[in-house]
Amino acid sequence: MSRVIESLDSLDRRWSASLCMKDLPASPGQILPRQWPVALCARLADGPLWIAIGVAATVWGSTGLRETVLGAVTAVALTACVVGAVKFVVRRERPRGAESALWSTIPRYDHYSFPSGHAARAACIAVVAASADTRLLVPGMLLTLAVASSRVILGIHYLLDVVCGAAVGALTAQVALLLLR
Repeated sequence: MSRVIESLDSLDRRWSASLCMKDLPASPGQILPRQWPVALCARLADGPLWIAIGVAATVWGSTGLRETVLGAVTAVALTACVVGAVKFVVRRERPRGAESALWSTIPRYDHYSFPSGHAARAACIAVVAASADTRLLVPGMLLTLAVASSRVILGIHYLLDVVCGAAVGALTAQVALLLLR
């Protein structure tokens, strides 16, 4: 079994390295103008952004929108718990080590890469949004793809980190939605 995991890890590292930008900045403050679009996509699933959106939707939104926000908050909280637990158990180092953690919202505490919390959060939000309005399915999937791919391109995560993160986010969102019914 460990040979299978080692082979998968090696393959994941090679694929991720081939997708990663070659002239990566050490931190978000050092990005070049041509790198801004990728850096912006990497931040689209940041917690503070979605907290602001949730507060605005709660204050100015309809009753249905408020219920969706409640579902999203529950789903994101559950997703964060699952991601944190898996990161604590797996403890997979980030592709660029501690330098990669500088891209995290809370770099001192987020040293591990598997699974990607950003990909999980994006997928989680996409599933909750699509459950409220199916027209949001494609934009949600595009958001998840943009966040996940940018995290690999910037060398913050391996490919398997974001794929598994998105799966965790989508599944925990489904569980949270079932619990709220």
